[in-house]
Amino acid sequence: MHTIRTLEGPPEDLFYPPFRKIEFDDEAAIVTVSTHLRYAWTAIPGSADKDGVGVFMKANSERTEEERDNLPENPDKDDIRTPWRKAIYEQWNHVFWDVAGFLSEVGPGIGHLHPPSQDAYAVYHPSAGDANAAVVKKSWDTNVLVIPAYLEPSVSVRVFTTKAGEDGLVEKTLGTFDGSNTAEIWFVKSGHEVNVAVNSGGAKDWKGVAAVLVYGKLCNEDHWRPEDADGEDGAT
Repeated sequence: MHTIRTLEGPPEDLFYPPFRKIEFDDEAAIVTVSTHLRYAWTAIPGSADKDGVGVFMKANSERTEEERDNLPENPDKDDIRTPWRKAIYEQWNHVFWDVAGFLSEVGPGIGHLHPPSQDAYAVYHPSAGDANAAVVKKSWDTNVLVIPAYLEPSVSVRVFTTKAGEDGLVEKTLGTFDGSNTAEIWFVKSGHEVNVAVNSGGAKDWKGVAAVLVYGKLCNEDHWRPEDADGEDGAT
């Protein structure tokens, strides 16, 4: 696993950047979990609990690539908070836990996870007759780890910031999810406002949900107590 920092502002960004890309393509377990959770999101719902999602993932791991691609899909992509999909989001905590543990060794101020601690955020196709990319502003009140739970084929989701330049606003692209980087997750600092742009890949008849971003909410509180310096039996 490795991370790429995006520096945008003052010198302290060098140590605590507001945006990071983390790539985990060398972590087989995380790749496996994230892959099957995405298949689960589009699947016909099973038992709407973590055990039901686990049963699906185990069965899916035993299928061939062709069998997975031919699984019946839930035609309703717009209800992102069905019991089945909420159970899927909770399972993403396995990914968030591993990534947060890695980041805690990289730099200060990242935070830690109290699982389950997740939510999901839908981004939508541009309205008919609108520009090819729909843009909305987004920020979070905690540090977060963000990754697609669902990304419609040919859709891309780009995040960027803008700042005033000599000739007007200048865009700085932070990252893009487009289906080619399925083993990438983003860290976004609390309060850091980004623009989220959806490109529908030229498909003019698509509407509704284009992607669902699931995110793990990190805690920056210091839970250390003086007694934590002692062993559980009180011995130092």
